[in-house]
Amino acid sequence: MSEIIQNYQEMQMGEHGLPTFGAFYYTILKILDDKGSMKSGELKRVAADSIGLPDELRNLVYDEESERKENIVESRIGWAMSDLFVAEAVTKPAYAQYQITDLGKQLLIDHGKQLDVKIVRNQPAFIKHQEEMNQGKKQKPQVKMTDGVVNPEDMLEVFQTYTTKFNDDVAADLLKNILVLDPNFFENLVVKLLVAMGYSDRGGNAWVTKQSGDGGIDGIINRDPLGTSTVYIQAKRYSVDVKVRRPEIQAFNGALMEHGADRGVFITTSDFTKEALESTKALNIIAINGARLTELMMEYRVGVKSRKTFEVFEVDDDFFE
Repeated sequence: MSEIIQNYQEMQMGEHGLPTFGAFYYTILKILDDKGSMKSGELKRVAADSIGLPDELRNLVYDEESERKENIVESRIGWAMSDLFVAEAVTKPAYAQYQITDLGKQLLIDHGKQLDVKIVRNQPAFIKHQEEMNQGKKQKPQVKMTDGVVNPEDMLEVFQTYTTKFNDDVAADLLKNILVLDPNFFENLVVKLLVAMGYSDRGGNAWVTKQSGDGGIDGIINRDPLGTSTVYIQAKRYSVDVKVRRPEIQAFNGALMEHGADRGVFITTSDFTKEALESTKALNIIAINGARLTELMMEYRVGVKSRKTFEVFEVDDDFFE
């Protein structure tokens, strides 16, 4: 039985008779402050069990008909954890593991149970994150009405805009997760991604090279059982302000030549300088930067899972002819 940290009836309420995600900031930080680091799933369960919810509310799911029944309260706690991570009130010392930071401890002292969305999202790290995500974005489209009727095309545009914004936030979280984990995890990730993209055909195999003495090659994919078509990978886990430069591309090309390879993929969590990109084109090396990396991870479902799928219908005029 988990210790009761808050009474759910005293927290800010949302739909379904459950607290809003922002109401869980205090609960999460208090648990981490008391218990140290915790795995993501365990933290969600402990937080959900620590506010005195009756069983009928604790076990509510979003879609009873769906194969993947998502628990509502744990989902909201997950969103709160994501906000706290972006605000740097918590950190991830290891994969899917959370730990309170000095900022998180100070927020507990300064605000206690009054900690809310406005406070968390006004932290410098969160503001910087939002500015980066909004950089270069178009102004949100507005839904127009004609004679009191919503224009369907405007509605679809708004829906697409908010879906894009949602996925942009997920992309930023993906990069943050990658950067706090060890380089070997990243190397394994990019190999799994390329396999998911179809680089390894039936009967082929893929592996990460040893962490020492890899000769500038981080991963190898044999596209067929005999290894007659091989792709070599270089993976650089860099912070966003450190770009891959031309000498690194040239060094990777040298490693490719040593292996007698005619194709290579260079993947980074950051970006490439203009000169580095020119080199990749001249040397027939595929360059994937952080933005493209997260796009591909979402497209091929590596490190992410689909939360909700919507279908939009229109009348098939041909059917009625």
